[in-house]
Amino acid sequence: PPAPWPSPALLVHPVARETVEVLVKYDAFIRRQELRVAKARSAVASGFALPAWLSYAAVPGLSAEEVEKLSAARPATLRQAQAISGVTPSGIDRLLRHVQHSRTVRGAHRGVAAGGGRPG
Repeated sequence: PPAPWPSPALLVHPVARETVEVLVKYDAFIRRQELRVAKARSAVASGFALPAWLSYAAVPGLSAEEVEKLSAARPATLRQAQAISGVTPSGIDRLLRHVQHSRTVRGAHRGVAAGGGRPG
């Protein structure tokens, strides 16, 4: 009898196979990261304002250097924060997410306080 065909996995170079496996495995994560980068770029470009009440030490994930430099400079916008030496793209993303979350939480608390917790 003729020899059976080799397994399809053996026909693909190991490096190519590993590359495809990684891309498939991490596709959702990569897409989420790309979306976050796009949102951060958009926020920076639009002049996203940073609130005066912001405590940089309260932003999860910022490095000690970022907290120190942002606290000293007190930038008014994400664009100004991005221009500070030592503030990383990851720091800008964390700052954006923290401010957006804080505004959502503060807005929700204001709505409850203003409306007495009852729908209009």
